[in-house]
Amino acid sequence: MSERAHLKHASLDLSVLWMTAGSLLLFWLPTFNGFVAGAVGGWRAGHVGRATLAALISTAVATLAQAVGFYVFKVYPNFMWSGMSLWGWAATTLVGLLLGAIPAAIAQRYGGTRELVPVEAERLRRRGRVL
Repeated sequence: MSERAHLKHASLDLSVLWMTAGSLLLFWLPTFNGFVAGAVGGWRAGHVGRATLAALISTAVATLAQAVGFYVFKVYPNFMWSGMSLWGWAATTLVGLLLGAIPAAIAQRYGGTRELVPVEAERLRRRGRVL
């Protein structure tokens, strides 16, 4: 995959958006939410440094949004993680995000799916798009 095509799809703002949205949508699964959101956001980041920064920003935004949401709507999750402090919640989210983001960024950067879908890659080459 060429560097130009890689940079076209990799961005910090989209990876933060995906990580934050995934963390908020799966808020009841504290470590798993980060892992899933981190995998998608890390893939979008395309670089380990960018994925790590996106995970840090997303952890801060998602944790504060969850805390405000729980306070405003008077919703208190009743499961085994509910005894955690805000810092513990943030730590489990960050660990999950990093466990998903770093391998996904490495896979996107060095592996990618271009080789796994040769028919699609050939179709794009015929249209003149650079891979």
